[in-house]
Amino acid sequence: MRLEQNEPEARGYFRVDDVFPVISRKVTEDSPYRKSKVFPGYSMEISYMDVSDGTINPQLWKMLVDINTKLGLILEHLQLESEGLIKAEDMPVNISASGIRFKMKEKVDIGDVIEIKMLLPTYPPVGILTYGNIVQVKDLGNGEYEVALHFSDMDDEVKDEIIQYALKRQREILRKHKQQL
Repeated sequence: MRLEQNEPEARGYFRVDDVFPVISRKVTEDSPYRKSKVFPGYSMEISYMDVSDGTINPQLWKMLVDINTKLGLILEHLQLESEGLIKAEDMPVNISASGIRFKMKEKVDIGDVIEIKMLLPTYPPVGILTYGNIVQVKDLGNGEYEVALHFSDMDDEVKDEIIQYALKRQREILRKHKQQL
């Protein structure tokens, strides 16, 4: 799919077109409503461990740090898999920090609350869980609906991840556009 820069709009955030895994479901009164959150990629939060204090053989220390890194990657993968994001289908989206537009098979109406899980294609990949209110529904006639929703109950960490992703993607789009000229 081709990435395109959208024309400037009277909106508060950058919007970008992309393709990445998205899982959506309509939230019903009896379904649990979880807090929005980020499933971050494994980061080296333990960078202080990169340097041995001298009491351990340096080669052994390096092996222990490598094992710790690999365990972290496995745990991250298991968390993303438990949320269903590893096997989720890639789909075209238009996203900003205020909302997202995509296709879904479940029939929804304006005002419905939708739970969204998405895997932002960053390095490392970042999983997002958030909610939004449907503001637009278009019946595509083949059992699919194009929906636009406005994110709700989103904490700052989630919003910041989406903003950073959208800005990075916008830069990539501009760079590709300049290279084509």
